[in-house]
Amino acid sequence: MSNSAKLIPQWIRILAGVLGLFALGIGIGGYFKPDMVVHGFAFDSVANQTMGMMFTGRNAALGVALILVAIGGVPESFAVTFIIRFLIELQDLITNFVTGGLLNEKIFVAVLLVIEGYVISRLFKIIGEKHAAEKAG
Repeated sequence: MSNSAKLIPQWIRILAGVLGLFALGIGIGGYFKPDMVVHGFAFDSVANQTMGMMFTGRNAALGVALILVAIGGVPESFAVTFIIRFLIELQDLITNFVTGGLLNEKIFVAVLLVIEGYVISRLFKIIGEKHAAEKAG
């Protein structure tokens, strides 16, 4: 592990790993049983099946990315991965409101957005301190 990778607090690494495993599980589970992931959605047409596979594939790919940065990522890779996750969660929240999704799903996504926003702000601070130290040293 590089010196800059050691700047990441352990709790952020653990969070990235847990979110990564969660996203990977949704991606794999959704491949075999798509209605498990998107409740009440009919996967009766090719277009809907394609949408389901895109959704589950997106989650699986993001899960792999989060697991990889949790293992050995540097602050910049953590920030990029968490920003992507934040934007995807924001998209999910907006879609949930537009389609009249369940309240508990909205709350869950909103809580994730707050946590991820806090992590991103911490990562920006870590990156700023890292770059300041590199300029000084």
